[in-house]
Amino acid sequence: MKSFYLLCLSLFLTTALSAQYQKGNWYLDGSSSALLDLPTDDDQRRSSFEAQAFRAGYFVSDRLLVGSRVEMFGSGGNDFSDSSFGVELRPFARYYFPGGDKRKISYFGEVGFGTISAFSGNGSFETDFHFGGGLEKTLLPGVVGTALLRYDANASGLNITNFTFGFNLLLGQLEKSDRGPMLTAGTFTTRGSFGGLLYGREGLSGPSSIIGSAFLNPSIGYFLADGLMAEAQVAVSYLRLDNLQDFGQGITETRTNNILNTSVELNLRYYLIKSGKFLPYVTAGGGYQTFRNRRNDSASGERTTTTDNLFYQAGAGASWFLSPNVALDGTLRYRSESFEGNNLGGTVEQNAVQLDVGFRFFLNK
Repeated sequence: MKSFYLLCLSLFLTTALSAQYQKGNWYLDGSSSALLDLPTDDDQRRSSFEAQAFRAGYFVSDRLLVGSRVEMFGSGGNDFSDSSFGVELRPFARYYFPGGDKRKISYFGEVGFGTISAFSGNGSFETDFHFGGGLEKTLLPGVVGTALLRYDANASGLNITNFTFGFNLLLGQLEKSDRGPMLTAGTFTTRGSFGGLLYGREGLSGPSSIIGSAFLNPSIGYFLADGLMAEAQVAVSYLRLDNLQDFGQGITETRTNNILNTSVELNLRYYLIKSGKFLPYVTAGGGYQTFRNRRNDSASGERTTTTDNLFYQAGAGASWFLSPNVALDGTLRYRSESFEGNNLGGTVEQNAVQLDVGFRFFLNK
């Protein structure tokens, strides 16, 4: 594990490669993903679909990136009746300042305006805007490490400052190589997003809402032998919501929610073929998730809600290697979950078939 952290540090600090932000290149968030969830239980749960790309865009000129945040979601009954679908776009423009090649780190400024939403045929436009800046460093051909600090001013009145960091892709710069992908013993893998911080406030005086959040979601895989990978994924998120309601005549009510969500997941993956661009695999694993919400209401006092989830999963999938270091993973799995909590009145069993698609990055020694 120590060698993995040293590798990441050296990539961020000493890698000599620099990103080429040239006209005609495509930029894509490394944590872009899609998930299709199909419940197998006869309990009226709805099937759901969600896909998102935090940033996706195109260089209309050298150093000028124009794109959008993209979110899609949908749901329907198990027979797909009464279905709904929505899409949300948040356009932005980003400019990379000259001199990044000499500094080995590229700095950028970013601004965006508007949120375009369409839900089941009904469209809307909100006058949200955001601005911010950040830095990027080339880690591997076509792979950049990005840190972004952004301020969002929403038309609803909620203003949010957030900081995120992770891996992103410059598709036109991915390494073109005839050598096979790195599936040898000692290779590390990871995913595109590592974590972030968020602070939001609605209303500067009088009735207001305050949101504070922090999350970490590292995923680290390690090849124990050629083609055999063990992966550990840890997710920790904390969310605090403060709300003040003013009912007039000196009557106010405050409500605070402190939400802590943690999970640990372990999986094994075995590649059936170890050379080529399209490599199928089988996978199995499980994990544990716990959810705690401590709610303090000035009217009704304090109450804590707890939910624990033990889950198992198994399936098959394939990695489509875009370069020796980057693959698009698609996994079809069966997932069985068992929930227990003080608000559930007993154990709740849920089972589903899921299709999960996302990027994976391979880092050898």
